[in-house]
Amino acid sequence: MNALTDNETQPTRVDFYLLQGTNLQGIQQFCCRITEKAWKPGTSVFIRTENEQQARQLDNLMWTYSDGSFLPHAMENNTQEPEAPIIIGSKTEPASTVDLMINLASDIPEHCNHYSRIVEIINQDETIRKQGRLRYSQYDKNKHPLNHHNINA
Repeated sequence: MNALTDNETQPTRVDFYLLQGTNLQGIQQFCCRITEKAWKPGTSVFIRTENEQQARQLDNLMWTYSDGSFLPHAMENNTQEPEAPIIIGSKTEPASTVDLMINLASDIPEHCNHYSRIVEIINQDETIRKQGRLRYSQYDKNKHPLNHHNINA
């Protein structure tokens, strides 16, 4: 599906963050860091995970991510926290409008242009790198503005 078939005129900006290391924990820690930076000035965030297990791991990490802060989040379809500014879901689309989507899944979301910005986090694991290259190609083919950030720490 062409991501620009939505009724949007501007393609979504996509930022690729390239991390050192090969473990999933590093990706999840960096996801929390990006989420915190985005949420503090009032940006709503949707974190799209590969599966329910990864969503639960991230949910648990957000409770203990930082001693000095709290990331107000909820799992998708949580009726107790429907207005949480940070939503975690596995390969779903959020029910409400969201500014930033952090994509931890191996594919791109069907409706890329529903967001003003998408973040992709890639580490040095060969499988994750290959999946990242495929997503990069898809975004590029659909004329999304692409940015790269090398993260050394």
